[in-house]
Amino acid sequence: MKKLFVFLMAAGFLFSLAANGQSSTWYDTADGQVSCKKITIQGDKVKVVLDNGEKQLIPAASVSSYFTEDKLFVKRAIFTNGVKQEKFMEFVKTRDGMSLFMFPDNGTYRYLVYKGDDLFVEVVDGNRDEFMKYFAII
Repeated sequence: MKKLFVFLMAAGFLFSLAANGQSSTWYDTADGQVSCKKITIQGDKVKVVLDNGEKQLIPAASVSSYFTEDKLFVKRAIFTNGVKQEKFMEFVKTRDGMSLFMFPDNGTYRYLVYKGDDLFVEVVDGNRDEFMKYFAII
């Protein structure tokens, strides 16, 4: 009986940890962080469903980052064909002041390393192994 009690207590404790570990969804603007149920990026607009069920369509330019499905996305500047663009990139890992981000591009993923807010280097075939080891991805 004592073992059953201990087992049930342990199971309850683990269940409460799992329930508390559920991620929230939010987006960040100059006005602060807003909690919501769902976020969808639709071109230059961000569609959000707030916690109260209200739906909003806000300009992507006003959103600096968002968190959904246990992933952080941060808006970063990138140059494509000499043109500066801002894209939401998935944060992968940080080390020694450098951050690794990735984003989908034409059916594959591009990896970029930023030092602070500035692009440091794009991870390409020639340096991929070195940077993946540096960030302890492989």
